[in-house]
Amino acid sequence: MSAVPADDERAKIPPLTLFRAFMSIGLSGFGGVLPFARRELVDRRNWMTDTEFAEMLGVAQVLPGPNIINISVWFGTKHAGALGAIAAFTGLCGVPLVMLIAIATLYGRYAGAPRVGAAVDGMASAAAGLIIGTGITLFRRAKPNYRSSAVLALVFVAAAFLRVPLLLIIAVAAPLGVFAAGKRA
Repeated sequence: MSAVPADDERAKIPPLTLFRAFMSIGLSGFGGVLPFARRELVDRRNWMTDTEFAEMLGVAQVLPGPNIINISVWFGTKHAGALGAIAAFTGLCGVPLVMLIAIATLYGRYAGAPRVGAAVDGMASAAAGLIIGTGITLFRRAKPNYRSSAVLALVFVAAAFLRVPLLLIIAVAAPLGVFAAGKRA
């Protein structure tokens, strides 16, 4: 794996290249593309580091809208301005949108078939596994201190077991995470 390019080199990603990269991401996942985005942007293209990806994801999670769309727009803007944002967003959503319309039409017709239900359940499990795997990978590579790990544990317990509303989790965990990261720096 080659080193991550300097910031000035990364700023020169043409919109068509952004479109193709995000189209590849959009076509890679079913039920969630975050793991594929990380692999494409960090491992394959070396456009950002794991830390940069984790930071961008952290901000994307507190913004309204789907995380991957927030990342595509932010990343595209950062590297090619407004045209880059449009290219990344369109690449991510364009072809999958056409496929979604076709699949939704078929699903509407065959939703009652037992095999269709089983297939949907299987895809949901696979998507959850990919998200968990990406989280574990980011956690390992970030090498968080004990304060950051404690915030992670609190968020996990609050969301998974206590069913605390997401907005309340964000309102409490965001300042705690900033405090934990500030102590680390």
